Amino acid sequence: MSNKIGRFEILSEITHSETASVYKASDPESGQTIALKTLRLQMLGEQAPALVQQILEEVGRAKPLSSHNLAQVYGAEELDGQFCAALEYVQGNSIATMLARKEGFSIWDLQDIARQTCQGLDHARVHEAVHYSLEPAKIMVSWDGTVKILGFGVSTMGASAVEAGGKASEVMHYMSPEQLRGDVMDARSNLFSLGAILYEMVTERKAFEGEDADQVGQQILEQMPAAPDKINRKVHPALSEVIMKALSKVPEDRYQSGQELVNDLERCKESPTKSVAKQPVQAPQVPKEQKSASAAGVLKPSLQRPAAGEPSGDAPPPFRKAAAAATGQGMSSAATTEPEVAAPRLPVDPIMDEGNKSGAPQGPSFSEINELPPLKEVYVAPPPPAMAENEVPHPLPATAFKKAPPEKPKVQPREVAKKAVKEIRKTPPKLFMYAIAAAVGIILLVVVGIAFHIHSENVEEEGAPAQSSAATPAHADAGVTQAAVQTPARQAPAAVQAGAPEMVAAEPDAVSVRPRYNKRKAKPQPVVMVPGQLTINSTPEGAQVQVDGRNDPSWVTPFNLTGLTPGQHRVSISRAGYAAQNRTIDVASGSKSFLVVQLAQLAAAVSVASEPAGAAVFIDGKDTGRVTPAQVSVDKPGSHTLLVRKQGYLEETTTVNLQAGQAFHFAPTLRALGTTDDIKMGGKFKKMFGGRETAGMGTVSLKTQPKGAQIAVNRRVLDKASPVEFYLNPGTYVIDITMSGYKTIHRVINVDKGNKVAMDETMERE
Repeated sequence: MSNKIGRFEILSEITHSETASVYKASDPESGQTIALKTLRLQMLGEQAPALVQQILEEVGRAKPLSSHNLAQVYGAEELDGQFCAALEYVQGNSIATMLARKEGFSIWDLQDIARQTCQGLDHARVHEAVHYSLEPAKIMVSWDGTVKILGFGVSTMGASAVEAGGKASEVMHYMSPEQLRGDVMDARSNLFSLGAILYEMVTERKAFEGEDADQVGQQILEQMPAAPDKINRKVHPALSEVIMKALSKVPEDRYQSGQELVNDLERCKESPTKSVAKQPVQAPQVPKEQKSASAAGVLKPSLQRPAAGEPSGDAPPPFRKAAAAATGQGMSSAATTEPEVAAPRLPVDPIMDEGNKSGAPQGPSFSEINELPPLKEVYVAPPPPAMAENEVPHPLPATAFKKAPPEKPKVQPREVAKKAVKEIRKTPPKLFMYAIAAAVGIILLVVVGIAFHIHSENVEEEGAPAQSSAATPAHADAGVTQAAVQTPARQAPAAVQAGAPEMVAAEPDAVSVRPRYNKRKAKPQPVVMVPGQLTINSTPEGAQVQVDGRNDPSWVTPFNLTGLTPGQHRVSISRAGYAAQNRTIDVASGSKSFLVVQLAQLAAAVSVASEPAGAAVFIDGKDTGRVTPAQVSVDKPGSHTLLVRKQGYLEETTTVNLQAGQAFHFAPTLRALGTTDDIKMGGKFKKMFGGRETAGMGTVSLKTQPKGAQIAVNRRVLDKASPVEFYLNPGTYVIDITMSGYKTIHRVINVDKGNKVAMDETMERE
């Protein structure tokens, strides 16, 4: 295979089928890496022109799409006998790849993929664009987590439902009933396809299976698949209802928009009550053989078969629940003499938990947790036993939590003193004086600073009212703990002597606290956001600029936009005859950003057909190498001459003014030319005596000024120069008159039986 298709340089092949291929390619004009999807038209036969027309119409409907969840279509044209579409190249993994690897999907992945996919589908619904081949391979999750739908604008290229041999194509398993019936499709058809994809993500099986296309089509049209929670018991019933509603046979019974589906999907994770999550939960008991593993914070997997009612381990990874998450109903009531070691309780997402059928509070969902759980199991000690109402807890000794200081090696004081004296004697006397003076200066500065700080605190304290003991949080700011607030009045003097705030006893059980000093809290400094600048240019210049949906007729490249708020901004650049380009750019505070975009010129599509077919196609006098019917791309807009030529027929020509992106159809009916095998030359003897050999023929008399021009009839050159007279059978003929130094004369004549055609031409110098 050649490493180039048209102007595109092929880097590698991504995938291929019998009629189509997808390549990773480089566009030298824009300098971008693209995905080039090709369709071999010769494999489609007579259906090729109609399919190409459908694809071009879909490309036109997809031009207004500009969602970050939809892969862009840069353009489509016919190159080297193949219909090619240039698409945005997305790096990441598709849903089909994840399903093939059996990686599984967590509830967060499921919700995030569905949310972003629905955002893209809703954006397409606003612009009345429909995807005709939505499948897991068309939903791509890029490396940064962005979900992109591939193929919008060229989905007709892969919308075939039946493969060779009557086998169902991969796309057919996700087609809606109305698409199989050939009815008009809308955005609800794409939501049906999304429901089939979500069904496969949670059950690891297709919603509509079959050995051939007929069985798959019958299931899609007539049968409903089993509910996901019936196949996988770990799926929450509410999640199962969302998927089954999306798979309704009647479009009116489905979700009318992607946002409705996302709203119901978000409600699946809502917990009945959230206050129960703060209460301690009694952990279930663990058999003795697992005590050692539990104490170490590690749970070993059990090799025994789970008992009835316990979760099984054969479910897909995203919805598997741990056996250690049981509610504790299986604890033995007879084990009261010896306390068992409590096993750590593994968290279970309430959305995926079917064990709680009584409707008891289950705590918050995983999606509501603000902090990720630890990677290892952590053993949590059971809560201390409850104390009596009047019982006073015994304080632990202060040394209970202190570690014994490490023993230091003993040094003889006498040796240390001797070394110190030697060092002091070596020091010059002046250095002692300098050191003492510097120390005195530093001490004075510290004293002055402390005095100034105390004075400022006292000034602020004069206007501050005394705080009441009822405001419990204020005691914490003033340095008074809850225990100090509850201290009886007789203990107040001791607290004052210890340096605590002054306490005045009003009643035996009520104490008012007045802080000695007010602590000033540093006020957060406001973040100063300096507007940024953005310089936008394009090749070619003169393109219209739109920023965050705002535009102005004066915003034409090159353009400098000032006063931009720091953050992300959406920039759209468009010009007539060129494909619009959308970019997202980050503008930092006080920065100056630059954006240069290479605009790709849209090509005009010319569809040429003839009756009969097989005629050569010429554009502006150049042979395109195509024969009718053919699809030809014209890159340069303007006036162009189209010519269709076939041996034995009169050529047809037309002139058309093509605009960028315009589709033009030219389909002439060719007229058969007369035969030149029986040309008879005339002369004086023919005029005098006549003859049977010219009976039933017509006469052509041709004169030129000057004489001696060469004559060709249907491109057959006559033996005699002008003036000349010859006989032709009835029919249509093309007469070409040429002479060196003069312009060629091209004439079309009709010869009738027994009639004479007289031609008197004056040659013009070149």
